[in-house]
Amino acid sequence: MGHMLDKDTVNRILHLHRVQGLEAKIIAERFGFSSARVHNVIRRQAASSKPQASSAMKKPQLNSIG
Repeated sequence: MGHMLDKDTVNRILHLHRVQGLEAKIIAERFGFSSARVHNVIRRQAASSKPQASSAMKKPQLNSIG
């Protein structure tokens, strides 16, 4: 079982990837993690930041008058 990463570490990984444009392999070398773990952190955060399409795209229902 792996250990959870603290929020500060996750934020630093995301910053290095998003802002500085580093690949998961390079970030993994810096932190001493596997590149798969870093890739999973990036992918998981990207998925959680997307809005839910089903609830965001619902149109309000108009009541018919008459």
